[in-house]
Amino acid sequence: MGYGNMKEPEGIITPTVSPFRNGEIDREGIRKLMDHLHKIKVSGIFPMGSTGVFPLVNNDTHKRIIKVFSEFRAADDYFIPGVGRNNVEDTVNVAKYAEDIGADAIVVVTPYYIKMNQDSILSYFEAVMNRVNSPIIIYNIPQLAGNSITAETVRKLHREHSNIIGIKDSSGDLSAFQEYLLELPKSFKVFQGQDELLLSSLIVGAAGGVCGTTNFTGIATKVYESFKKGDLSSAYRWQVTLSELKNYLNKRTFPQIYSFLFHRFILSESLTGTLNVLSSFSKEEMDEIYSYVSKVVKPSS
Repeated sequence: MGYGNMKEPEGIITPTVSPFRNGEIDREGIRKLMDHLHKIKVSGIFPMGSTGVFPLVNNDTHKRIIKVFSEFRAADDYFIPGVGRNNVEDTVNVAKYAEDIGADAIVVVTPYYIKMNQDSILSYFEAVMNRVNSPIIIYNIPQLAGNSITAETVRKLHREHSNIIGIKDSSGDLSAFQEYLLELPKSFKVFQGQDELLLSSLIVGAAGGVCGTTNFTGIATKVYESFKKGDLSSAYRWQVTLSELKNYLNKRTFPQIYSFLFHRFILSESLTGTLNVLSSFSKEEMDEIYSYVSKVVKPSS
């Protein structure tokens, strides 16, 4: 598989929720999610990221989830499943499976829980990259992983491994985000992982955004489409709405809030629809969340 043989990753990519029903993968829920994503015209699908609760499932379930998403993808979907498993062997195992089912690229998160310096993070990624052929997008989310990969480390990896094509930065640090843009070649794709920073990131050169709110609304795609048309006034207005929404979501339990809103807005169900080990919201909380979000997410968005 070669990067030159496919469309370049850009635009709005969805870090998908992982719908479960009675403890089992909800295939019909995934199908309806994909129908919604095609309707709002996202550029790509990223199952098994943080929003998809990847650390809480075993290898087999991880593979089965990305397989179901692959079955419902459209021909022009940019399909980039997360394969990070916090150890090299399992990560490579899931990565090879993703290659076998036709992933366009794979997303590898920084190791988590164990604190690692940049030399150790470099060694981890090199160990993975030496054993997989797919284009790779690095996933930096230090607030959850406990480790952050610097622009310098990414530059070292990119210099030695041509299959590293981009990074999703969810740190929320716009200054650090710009370092990736400055340190890496123009062809290297840098994606913003925080919806509230989407427009700011596009202005400084981001390839797009990996936006969790697209699981239930197309506001982020409106920001991107307006920006690409050169209509900064409309892009700004959509971004204000998106930032207001994201500010509210940040005060709720993650990732249950995204799963609930997918079920409420896309499936018209009042349930969280995620793993049983994760707490749900009370009926009163669900009613309050829906009441607020429905005022922000208009039918046209």
